[in-house]
Amino acid sequence: MKIGIIGLGRMGRGIAKNLVNKGYDVEGYDVDPTSYKILSNLKSFKPLNSISESKDSDFILLLLPTGKEVIEALKELVNYKGIIIDMTTMGYDELNDVINFINNNGLNYISAKIERGPSDAEAGRLIFYVGGRKDLVDKSDKLFKDMGEYIYLGSNENANIIKLISTLLLTANTVLLAEVSQIADKLRIDKDLLVKALSMGGADSIQLRSRFPMMINNSYKEIFSVKLSKYVAEKTLEYINDYGVTYSPLLKYVSDILKLSDALGIGNKDIAEISEFYKKINSS
Repeated sequence: MKIGIIGLGRMGRGIAKNLVNKGYDVEGYDVDPTSYKILSNLKSFKPLNSISESKDSDFILLLLPTGKEVIEALKELVNYKGIIIDMTTMGYDELNDVINFINNNGLNYISAKIERGPSDAEAGRLIFYVGGRKDLVDKSDKLFKDMGEYIYLGSNENANIIKLISTLLLTANTVLLAEVSQIADKLRIDKDLLVKALSMGGADSIQLRSRFPMMINNSYKEIFSVKLSKYVAEKTLEYINDYGVTYSPLLKYVSDILKLSDALGIGNKDIAEISEFYKKINSS
């Protein structure tokens, strides 16, 4: 089976490595040629010169920055007969534009919004929020299972909004942990023991166990940047407002912290670096 991947950033490269290791023929395209150099030693991977060259694939995966880039990619995939799986996080208006384009051009399209990071992509441990035509999802079942786990949520819109909400909740938890991390150095307790103690009680969370140690040890991994998280927060608030919910002060506060951190150049690796924003504020 041949898989085309459009967008070979951290997640796209991780998925490519996983699928090659599981016996798929994988080809991919990215506007940044350095992505090809990173994957140059990956057997059964073919770099492409254009998006349209991926039309010979059975499935095409889209991992692009925004819905705008998705539309541009779809224009090059008109008349494609395989299944397009869109993993791009986007806002309400962007998704509507994409769905209108899909319907007008008769493309086989489903949404699969990603949870977890690049290391999970490479290991085949991703979680997907999936929406769209059920018959297309059923045909994609084996591919999804080779990439991780998935839950079918009905419509493309459902998959997209659940992803946005999930990411914003994750980010809100991280922002709170970043505030709390400021007192870690002042406590006379081993840092590993601090994490263990907090994770044993009601404060336990995935972010506590994964991102809090980064904060208190000042050691950050490349996972999910502040810039990308800011984009997701803005799109989530747009969705919420479209549903008639106009008062959400905590989510607005989280969005503002992301904007300020990004403006200061903080968080190129991961949102855990928001703790550096608080350090800067508290030291000024």
